[in-house]
Amino acid sequence: MRPRLTGRASRAAIRTFFPAICLVAAALYPALPLAQAPSGCVVGGTITSGRTLLPGVVVSLLDGAQTLDVTSSAQDGAYTLTVPGSGQFVLKAELTAFAPIARNVTIDQSSCQQRVDLVMTLASRAPQPAASTATPTTPAPLAAATVGRRGQATPPVAGQAGRGQGGRGQNGRGAAPAQQFQSLELLADQAGLARPDDAGGGGDSAAQLLLPPGFSPETSAESVTSIGASQATAGFFGPNGPGDFAGRFGDGFGDAFGAGGPGGAGGPGGFGGPGGQGPPGAPGGGRGGFGPGGGPFGGRGGRGGRGNQIRGNVFESSDSSLLDAAPYALNGQQTTKPDYLQQRFGANLGGPLVIPKVIDSPRTFFFLNYTGNHSRNPYDAYSTVPTLAERAGDLSTLGRTIVDPATGQPFVNNQIPSKRIDPAAAALLNLIPAPNQTGDKQNFHTVTTTTSHMDDVNARFVRTFGAAAGRGGGRGGGRGGAGGGGRGGPGGAPGRAGVSNLNVQIHYRHADNTNTNPFPTLGGTSNTSAWDIPVNYSFTKLGLTHSLRFGFNRQHAETQNLYAGSQNIAGLAGLQGVSADPFDWGAPGLSFSSFSSVRDTNPSMRTDRTLSAGDTIVKTIGRSTVRFGGDYRDIHADSRTDANARGSFVFTGLYSGVDFADFLLGLPQQATVQYGPGLEQFRSRSWDLFLQDDWRATDTVTVNAGLRYEYFSPISEASNRLVTLDAAPGFTAAVPIVAGGTGPYSGALPDTIVRPFRAGFAPRVGIAWRPKPGTVVRTGYGINYNSSVYQSIAQQLAGQPPFAVTSTVLSTAKAFVPLETALLNVQPGTTANTFAVDPNYRLGYVQIWNLDLQRDLTRTLQFGAGYTGTKGANLDILRAPNRGPSGLLIAGVAPFIWESSEGTSIMNSLTLRLRKRMTNGLGMGATYTLSKSMDDASSIAGGGGGGGGTVAQNDQDLAAERGLSSFDQRHRFAGDFAYELPFGANKRWFNGDGGMDALLGNWQVNGTVTLASGTPFTARVLGNVGDVAKGVNGTLRANYNGDPIQIADPSSLMFFNTSAFSIPAPGAFGNAGRNTIIGPGTSNMSMGLTKNLTFSQTRGMSIQILASNLFNQVQFASIDTNVNSPTFGRVTSVRPMRKVQVQLRFRF
Repeated sequence: MRPRLTGRASRAAIRTFFPAICLVAAALYPALPLAQAPSGCVVGGTITSGRTLLPGVVVSLLDGAQTLDVTSSAQDGAYTLTVPGSGQFVLKAELTAFAPIARNVTIDQSSCQQRVDLVMTLASRAPQPAASTATPTTPAPLAAATVGRRGQATPPVAGQAGRGQGGRGQNGRGAAPAQQFQSLELLADQAGLARPDDAGGGGDSAAQLLLPPGFSPETSAESVTSIGASQATAGFFGPNGPGDFAGRFGDGFGDAFGAGGPGGAGGPGGFGGPGGQGPPGAPGGGRGGFGPGGGPFGGRGGRGGRGNQIRGNVFESSDSSLLDAAPYALNGQQTTKPDYLQQRFGANLGGPLVIPKVIDSPRTFFFLNYTGNHSRNPYDAYSTVPTLAERAGDLSTLGRTIVDPATGQPFVNNQIPSKRIDPAAAALLNLIPAPNQTGDKQNFHTVTTTTSHMDDVNARFVRTFGAAAGRGGGRGGGRGGAGGGGRGGPGGAPGRAGVSNLNVQIHYRHADNTNTNPFPTLGGTSNTSAWDIPVNYSFTKLGLTHSLRFGFNRQHAETQNLYAGSQNIAGLAGLQGVSADPFDWGAPGLSFSSFSSVRDTNPSMRTDRTLSAGDTIVKTIGRSTVRFGGDYRDIHADSRTDANARGSFVFTGLYSGVDFADFLLGLPQQATVQYGPGLEQFRSRSWDLFLQDDWRATDTVTVNAGLRYEYFSPISEASNRLVTLDAAPGFTAAVPIVAGGTGPYSGALPDTIVRPFRAGFAPRVGIAWRPKPGTVVRTGYGINYNSSVYQSIAQQLAGQPPFAVTSTVLSTAKAFVPLETALLNVQPGTTANTFAVDPNYRLGYVQIWNLDLQRDLTRTLQFGAGYTGTKGANLDILRAPNRGPSGLLIAGVAPFIWESSEGTSIMNSLTLRLRKRMTNGLGMGATYTLSKSMDDASSIAGGGGGGGGTVAQNDQDLAAERGLSSFDQRHRFAGDFAYELPFGANKRWFNGDGGMDALLGNWQVNGTVTLASGTPFTARVLGNVGDVAKGVNGTLRANYNGDPIQIADPSSLMFFNTSAFSIPAPGAFGNAGRNTIIGPGTSNMSMGLTKNLTFSQTRGMSIQILASNLFNQVQFASIDTNVNSPTFGRVTSVRPMRKVQVQLRFRF
C-alpha cells in the first residue's frame, strides 16, 4: 500500500517544492500554446519515387530544435501528426537505407489541415541538395490503391485503368513504358539491403530451421527458374514447382499460392503459383504488412520516369588475403596465410528497346545483367596421419600389442617387417601424406587455395500489346498482407482490358570450380552450365486475368577427380574387381578409426531437361480475390554416377589388434564395390492444381484460404533398369525384383518400383486481425510435401544387379582375404543387392501452424512475439535389417539398406522481436528464438534419403532413434543496427556545400550481432568389429555412463567430457542417445561502412566496406565424436576468421 502523507508533512512538501514548480512553469510558459489557439494536423503518405508505399517511416514535426510530435507511417504508408497551432514547421522523415528528407509546412487559421505526401529516395541515389527553405511541393495523391480507413485499402477491379495490377517482377509490365525502368532500377538498388523491419535478417535461414531437410521455405516458381551451381536440376532436386512454404511462418502465412497478391493474411511469400523472377538481383516481391492490397496482383503503379532513358549500373566486390586475418592454428602450431583474391563483378543495363526501322515502340523494353565471380579461395584443414616410423611398420609407440595373424604371436617390438607389408598397401600408402606438423594428432595441415569461376548472363525482353497501358504494372510481386508480400505472383496484368503483355527471358550460367580434399593427393574439378528460358504471356479476357507460363531449362554438370581418364590408381595398386572404365579411375576408399580416412572424389556426369507450362487465373469479386490454376512439368535427367567404382575397404584391427597394422598387412574386414550400369535415363512428371480465396472479411480481418493438390510421380528409368528387394514380413527373406515385375510378397510393382503417392492435398489458411491500431494478430496452418527424395531413391535402385556390379565382402578372423582379391571373394548365388525400398513408400509431409502478435509500443518502437509449431510425418528411415546377433540374418543375401517412410518429427519455436525504427539517424532491432526439435528420421539425422542418411543402430529398436534433431538450436539471438553519421545534408554538422561537407556526409554504419547455442552431435563408434561384421560401419553408438557431458571451460583440445562415453561390450548396442553432445555455439559480429556519392541526378557511386567476424574471434565449428578416434573430443574445424570485403557500385 502506498504510504500517505500527514497534514504537516504535506504542507512541508508544498513549501519545499512549490517555488521550484513555479520556476519551471515560468520557464516553460513561452513555449506552451494558449488554450484558445487553434490546433491542426498534417496528414499524408510516405512513398518511394516509384510510388511504392513505405510503412514504418518515422515522421517528425519540428519547431526549430523542438520536436512537437512524432509518429511512424502505417502499413498503407499513411501518417498523421498533431500541430499545436498555426505557424511554420519542419516535417522530417527517416527510414533505414533511404535518404532522410525535410519539408516545410505552413498551418494558418484558414486551413488547419495540410496534406504532405513524402517521397523518399534510396540513400545510394539521393542527389546532394542545397540548403532548402522552399515551401514543399505536394505530390499527387497515391494511385496504387484507394485508401479507405487506416490500414485498409479497397482493391481496384481488374481492368480498371490497370491500377494496382503490378504482378510479379517477371511480368509486372502493365504500366506505361516510361514508368517501368525506374521501378526496376529502384528494386535493383535495393537488392542486398537489409529490410528495415527485419531484426537481424536471416529470415529465410530461420524458416529453413523450422523444416526438416528436403523441405524448403522457398517456392521454386516454375521448375525452370532456379539455376544454381549447387543444384543439379530444378526438376528432381528440391521441391519442384509451387507448393512449398515461402517466407517465414513466424510472421504469418503468405499468399498461399504465390501470385503476389493484395494485402491479407500472409507471410512474406506465397505457397504456390509461379513465383516471380524479378529484375536481376532483386526478389520478385517485397515483405508486406497488414492492409492495402494492390489489386489482383498486389503491385504498385510506377510514377512516370524521366523519359525513355537507358539506365544501368556496374559493381565490383573484392576480398583478398591482405585484408583478411590468418587462419586459426587449431593444433597450436604456427600456420601460414595463403595468397588469394576473391572478386565478384557485374553490370546491369535496361530501358526501352529501339532498333531503327525494326523496333521503335515505347512499349518494348530490354534488361541485361551480367554477374561474374573469378576467385581464389582459401582452404585449410587438419588431419591425423601415420608418422614416418609408422608408415615403415614401426608401431612401437602405440602402446598396444601388434599380433601377427599368420602365427598368432606378437610382432617383435611391435614392428612389422618390411617384407610383410602388402604391395597394394605400400602403393596406396602414397595417397596418405607424411606429417608436416609435430605430434601424433592433427599432425598434417593443408593450407592452399581453390579456384572458382562463374559467369552469369541474363537477358529479358518485355513487350506490351493493345491499347495504351494504364498506370499499374510495376514492381515485383507487390505487397502481401498481414506481414507478407508474395515472391512475385502470376505476372503483371495488362493496364486495361484488351492489353496483353509478353515477357521473355534468356538466362545462361557457367561455373568451374576445384574440389578440395584434406589430402593434396586427392581432389578434383567440377563444371556446370545451364540454360533457362521462361516465357510469360498475360492478358485479361471476360473479366479474368490470365498469366500463361512456359519454360525450358537445361543443365549439364560434370565432376572429375585428379585421376579420371589418366591414371588407374586402384588398378595399378593391384586391386581386382574394381571398374576398369577410365571414367571411374581414381583412388579407392580406405577407412580407419585411428587415422583420417581416404575419400576421393567420385566422377559424375549429369544432364537435366525440364519443360513446364501453367496458367494462373485471377478474379476479383467484391471483397474477395480468387486465384486458381495449375502447372505441369516434364522432367528428364540423364546421369552417370558410380558411387563406389574403385572399391572401399574398412580396416578395424580384427586381425592384428590395430587398424593401421591390418592395412599394412593388406587385411580388410569389409570390402565393397558398386559401379554401372552406365548412363541412366530418369523420367518423371509432376502437376498441380490450386484454388485460393483472399477475402477481406471486415476492415480489420483478412482471411486467406485455399487448397492445393500436388502430384509428383516416382521416377522411372527409360530402359527399365531399376531393381529392388522384395522382403518378406519380418525380413526373413528378400528376393530381387526388376521394375514392372511381380514380387512374391508385394505383388505387382510399377516401372518406378515405388507406387505413386496420390494423396497430395495441401490445405492452407491464414488469418490476420487488427483489433486496434498498432496491433496485428496473425495465425495460420498449412501442409508441405517433400518430393526431393524420389531422385536419390531412383539413383540407388539403378545401381543394383543384374544391371550393375555390387559386392559386399565380410572377412572373419579365421578366414581373411588379401586386399588385392577381397572384392572377388563373393560366394556363388549370393544376392548382392545393397539397397531396397518399401514399394508403399509415401511422401513425407510437414504440418506447420503459427500464432503471431505484433504491437507498436510507441510510435518508433515495435514489439512482436510468435509461436511456430511443425510436425513431420512419413519421414525417411534407413535400416539394415539383414543383421542377426552373430552376423547376417538372411542366408545367401548380402547386407542391404532398407528405406521406408516411418519417421516423425516435432518442433516448437518461440520468437520475441523488438525493433526501434529509424529516428535521428539510428535504427536497431533484435530477435530472440527459443526452439526445440526432435525426430527419429534418418534423413534429418545425417543427410537425404536414398541411403544418404544415418542408418538406425538397432533395426529391432527404432524407438531408440528418437532424439534431438541434428539442426536443433536451443537459443538464438540476432541483432542489427544502422546509424547514419550526423554529417551532411539535413544533418547536424557539415551540412553545407563545401568540400569537407561532401567528404564527411552520407556515411552510414550498420552491423549485425549473432549469438547462438550449438547444434548436437552423436557419440559413435567407428570401425567396430561387430558393427562391420554385419555389413555397416558407424551405426553403433557409444555407451553413456551418466556423467555431465559439458565442461566448464571447453577448448580445442577437449571440448566436452570424453570420460562420459565408452565403447560398448562386444555384441552389445550403445545406450547413448542420438545427438546428446551439444556442439560449439556461435558468437559473431559483422559491421559495414557505406559512403554514397552523387554526381548528378542520374549518376552516383557507393563505396562499402564490410567486415565479418569483426573482432576476429575464434569460433569452433566441428568436433570429433568418434569414441575410438585419437582425436575424440577435440575440435576439428573452426569458422572463418575476420574477412574484409570492399564493394564499389556506379550507377548511370
